[in-house]
This record gives sequence, C-alpha cells and structure tokens, in this order.
Amino acid sequence: MKHERVIHTRGPAAHEEELKGDLPRLETLQGSRVSAVLPPDAIPAVDTPRFVSASDASAFMKDDEPVLGVVQDGAAKAYSLWHLDRHEIVNDRLGSQDVAVTW
Repeated sequence: MKHERVIHTRGPAAHEEELKGDLPRLETLQGSRVSAVLPPDAIPAVDTPRFVSASDASAFMKDDEPVLGVVQDGAAKAYSLWHLDRHEIVNDRLGSQDVAVTW
C-alpha cells in the first residue's frame, strides 16, 4: 500500500488566477499522490506579539506549560507552544535583531 504524501503546493481553485505563472502543480512525488492541504497564508503569523511578565502569566498558564525560549543580545522571551500551534510563526524583535520564531 502506498502512503499518501501531504505537501502544500497550491491553493484551491478560487486562487488559480492569482497563481498564474507560479510553479506547475505537483501531482505525484516519487510515485505517491500529492494533496494540497492549505492555501497560501491560511495560517496567519503573529506580527505584533504581546508579552506579560512570568508572574502575570501564572494567571493563565500552568507552571509546566511548554514554551519555546529565545535569548538574543541579552533579551529573553518565551513563546507559548499553545499559541505557536495555532499560528506557527511569530515575527518579533529581540534586542536589535528581527527574528521569525517558527514552530
């Protein structure tokens, strides 16, 4: 039995016109059928993240809730994996550096 590979290649038919000139639709990969999962921009990035102190976060987060921690130029931030599950990308700034935090 062949496994179906799921790779995002293009959006639904409603987006066909805006995608003209895009790469051709990929229908198979190594003999397996390829299916589009989501159209472009279906999962919105967080562009203006809001942060609270650790003590304030304890009002709505568990002590053992997983986070993705980033330290850059002396600045440290924690990104809730619960939020990253829904958005997958946070565009942020750490110290003097622009960063894209992805999950």
